[in-house]
Amino acid sequence: MENISLSKEEKKLEYAIQQNKNLLIEAPTGSGKSLFIPWFLSKKSEDVVVVLEPRRIAALNLARYSAKIQKDLLGKRVGYQFRGESKKSGETKILYQTYGNFLQELLHHKWKGSWVVFDEFHERKSDMDLLFSFFRSLKNGPRICVMSAKLDRELLEKQLNTKCLELGEPLYPVEILYQNPTAGESLEFEVIKALKSLYLSKVWDTTLVFLPGKKEIFRCKQLAMESLGSIAEYMELYGGVDKKTEENVFETATKPRVIFTTNIAETSVTIPGVKAVIDSGIERSMMYDDIQNVNVLSTVNISIENAIQRTGRSGRTQKGVCIRLWSKEKELGLNKSILPEILQIDLKLFLLQKFALESISNSCLNLEVTLPEKREKESLELLKGLNLISQSKITPLGLEVVKTPISDVSMSYLLVQSKTKGISLLTLWAMSVIHSGVDSLTKEPRQLFDLIGEKNNNKEVLLTFENLRDYCKAYGYHFIEDNPQQTLKCLLEAYPHRLALKTSTKGSYKLSNQSRVRIQTEENPFALLVLSMMQTKIGGKSELRTNLYAEIPEELLDPNGEEEVYELEWKEKKQRFVGIGKKGGAEREIGLTELQPDVFSKLKEAVAEEWKAVLKKEIYFTPQVETLLVKMKLAALLYPHYRLPHFDEEDLELIFYEFTHGVFALKDLTEERYISIIEDYFGKPMLKWLHTTFPDYVLLPNGKKGRYRYYTVDEGEKNSSYKGFMVEISARIGDFMDLRGEHFIAENKLKVRYDILAPNFRTIQKTWDLTGFWKNTYKEVRKELRGRYPKHPWPENVV
Repeated sequence: MENISLSKEEKKLEYAIQQNKNLLIEAPTGSGKSLFIPWFLSKKSEDVVVVLEPRRIAALNLARYSAKIQKDLLGKRVGYQFRGESKKSGETKILYQTYGNFLQELLHHKWKGSWVVFDEFHERKSDMDLLFSFFRSLKNGPRICVMSAKLDRELLEKQLNTKCLELGEPLYPVEILYQNPTAGESLEFEVIKALKSLYLSKVWDTTLVFLPGKKEIFRCKQLAMESLGSIAEYMELYGGVDKKTEENVFETATKPRVIFTTNIAETSVTIPGVKAVIDSGIERSMMYDDIQNVNVLSTVNISIENAIQRTGRSGRTQKGVCIRLWSKEKELGLNKSILPEILQIDLKLFLLQKFALESISNSCLNLEVTLPEKREKESLELLKGLNLISQSKITPLGLEVVKTPISDVSMSYLLVQSKTKGISLLTLWAMSVIHSGVDSLTKEPRQLFDLIGEKNNNKEVLLTFENLRDYCKAYGYHFIEDNPQQTLKCLLEAYPHRLALKTSTKGSYKLSNQSRVRIQTEENPFALLVLSMMQTKIGGKSELRTNLYAEIPEELLDPNGEEEVYELEWKEKKQRFVGIGKKGGAEREIGLTELQPDVFSKLKEAVAEEWKAVLKKEIYFTPQVETLLVKMKLAALLYPHYRLPHFDEEDLELIFYEFTHGVFALKDLTEERYISIIEDYFGKPMLKWLHTTFPDYVLLPNGKKGRYRYYTVDEGEKNSSYKGFMVEISARIGDFMDLRGEHFIAENKLKVRYDILAPNFRTIQKTWDLTGFWKNTYKEVRKELRGRYPKHPWPENVV
């Protein structure tokens, strides 16, 4: 270990462990902390030093390299252990493990050791926070060492009751360059552009290219081979890559090479000879969507902390360069720190694990993070409903569920419940694909049963299946014959909220929470069980797509052959009614035009009644409509011998039915439609007479027009109106100066009130008799307004 830069800091470390129980260490990327610190602690300890890593690939390669520089066989003094793979012995003093594997050991009471090293703690994975809280709650627990390139020092110093040690220095400088993306160009284009820049600058040893996922890795690798040819060797590194490829990545290169990788290479991994890094600035992350109530795979921007870690992959053995595929301006908007994973995930398993650890420590774990309130409440209710927790404690059934080899509460519960009734290998295969195979399915949607069995060469799926089968054998499960229908029933029982029914739009399915999921397949099955979802953005709009699903036949949802019942449902966002088919307890949206004529006819009748609960009167009962109705009502009152409709409640009910009958979209219920219907109801041949008898304007003596206003009065004005209706004639005071006396319309049957307006068109007086106004009120009005409106005529005497 003498060649590791931290070896100079050994005295500081010795003093620190003499003075404090715990260690808190900040050391730059590339300083060798993941190798040197465990080695140093193992020299001072009689028991095992457990080193926790966020990823399997880091645990494996650190163990290999540590054993190599200690000139020992892997599995003796230095070992590793993670899900499905282990190399250790009774001599092992340094054991590299993943956080998840170590947590399972704790839950099974199989762990022992003197030091627990929390490596890369800045990543804030949920099991990191959970384990950290657990060990801090123990009175006589092991010693804790927390380390990373950058930490929340103030908080951790308080929690561990120790000062943070700053150890080591960066080995070589790294130049950071920003490549502003070209508008409209793809990520692959930007990557190739950056690779060409490195080639032309002769920075062409080993280049790490950080990409969000497997799909982007394949595309960039293919395009690099086409664009750059054989000037370099092109390699891949991601979760689930075959063992031989993984081992080749960590061998010393004999020619220039480009390694396309996900964030799996971001921390705790040293790839030999890396001189350059190309950082896409994005990653694919599983986040819980509180609206969809499912985990959704999304492509998101990384944080500054991620960017620093990626940059630090170069500059370890020589000067390095990092090309960031974003602008300096965009960097100002990135989050500084990585968001704790607890805030982004489905909390059911996390809370169940927390309760299990609390049963071991006999104390409440303090997480120092406030969980999302709604999500926590819903998760607790589900766990209580399944009898996995009771009175804030884990139940025996909950302990069984949390100890299964599956990190999904619904599936784990299904597995435990199958112990008495039996389980098929087909169901175990299905569970394995759902649990472990999703990460490799980002390019196109895959049907679950196409991925089941030995033909599936995804090592994570095979490993999960072996673990599940061994678990069932160890716990005395009864195996039954394979039956696809029975497997589907089991999955529907585990994931009832994932059932999506076909809509009228091709390739669109609707979940029970009304969310739409898109799928691109040649056929359009009746229903899908959506087992994995990705959120994509197309044209600025978010869209859910599935990349793993199971086809659900109609007979499975409706074994009794019930007839489908059709109803209408209001869609607020679309502002329209849609057809809903209900059958066998399931619902689906259906295109109205796809229905049989008799069913469609019934829904056209029913929609008028449905509009009563949705439609607001002001949408169609506009001032123009009110004016027309008042005219028609007055006509009926003043000319009873014409037998005109009175437009009472019964009449308006019939008009509303005609207005809304067969109309499903709000945009079609227009003012024009309503006016046309009431004109038909009144009688269109009578309209010319109506507008002549009850005109809209009158020509005044000075050549100007006076406008008539027809309206229904409120209670305070009823005594002065004609049976609740009022007609007024409005004009400015100067336009009325040649008029006297009273005003009538409708063959002098209806008296009209004068609405006298000031020059600014605001009412100054209302009167039934202009002669009285000129004699009694005009002088005061003239005195008040003449100074404000001197350009308007203000004769002293009008009468």
